[in-house]
This record gives sequence, structure tokens and C-alpha cells, in this order.
Amino acid sequence: MARYPSELSKVMGIIHRAISTHIVNRAGFTTKQAKTGAVTLI
Repeated sequence: MARYPSELSKVMGIIHRAISTHIVNRAGFTTKQAKTGAVTLI
């Protein structure tokens, strides 16, 4: 995986978008209404 960082970045973007869309839909919003972001926990 580390050999192909650009491909891994694309895959992670798709995964993030899928998870965000799922959470937005469960909350009862549309993707155009909601504003999502990323949070890093340490």
C-alpha cells in the first residue's frame, strides 16, 4: 500500500465520502444540506 500513495489517497477519499454520506443520511439530512469534516482523535 505504501508503494502507491496516490492510489491509496484516492481510495481513502472514496471511503471517507461513503462513511460521511451514510452518517448524513442516518441523521435525516441530504448531502447538500450537511457539512461534514474530519476529526483526528489522539
